[in-house]
Amino acid sequence: MLNIIEISGTDAKTFINAQSTIKVSTGNNYCAFLSPKSEIKALTYLIKADDSKIFLILKDEATTEKLKSHLEKFIILEDVELNLVSETNFTEQDPELSKQIPEDLNFEDYSETDSLVKLHQNGMHKIFDKYFPEEKGCFPGQEVLSKYINIGLKKRAERAQEYTEEARDIFTQAEDKSEWVKAKELLNKAISEDPKNEEAYETLGVILGREENYKEAIEVMKKLDGVNPTSIMAKTNLSIFYMRLGDKETAEEYKAKATVAQFDEALKK
Repeated sequence: MLNIIEISGTDAKTFINAQSTIKVSTGNNYCAFLSPKSEIKALTYLIKADDSKIFLILKDEATTEKLKSHLEKFIILEDVELNLVSETNFTEQDPELSKQIPEDLNFEDYSETDSLVKLHQNGMHKIFDKYFPEEKGCFPGQEVLSKYINIGLKKRAERAQEYTEEARDIFTQAEDKSEWVKAKELLNKAISEDPKNEEAYETLGVILGREENYKEAIEVMKKLDGVNPTSIMAKTNLSIFYMRLGDKETAEEYKAKATVAQFDEALKK
């Protein structure tokens, strides 16, 4: 059973814009409501009916009631009204609107002391793209998030690049395969610091391939392909690794994808 808050009134859009991590537009999106320290008050899915009516879909009843109470504290002179709506009433009120709720609706688990920064540091790296898709100002917790993005993430990316370069030097200069262990450790640290560091994935995948650990190499190259869908190296290596495992059909599929990626790259030049 879904839990829903209806926000209505002439100031509904302006009010939610000031409180949530996303800009309320014509589209629907996941959004978060935070404390000034970026601690999570609630993770929600927003559906905009029009400028004067917005619906927030939440995970459970307790969180829904807490968010309603939290938001009501910020209503001073605004024309805004908050009401809890049952899933049945929501569906009956506007069947077409209810169809906008994703079938795979999913909210991450978190504790009352968790923040978006903490979740990101704990490995939930896609949390920003999901609940904070753009650097939007003027909402509770925005200053903390901006500092983390502009300073914290930049430092982590720099550390990741240092780990990657050190690992690459170890790998290329190694006289014995046993030395690759340290290189792999550094590359995994690099990926943990910066999940978008393509060079780290590339080098790790190559080392695993040289070790004939093709299944792990495939997983790494798939992650690289996810980070950069235009990566020629990811698709080429996936083709090679699948061929080494005897999966000719999948190898040919990735070979074809690599060819298309090469063609697209050539057109850009």
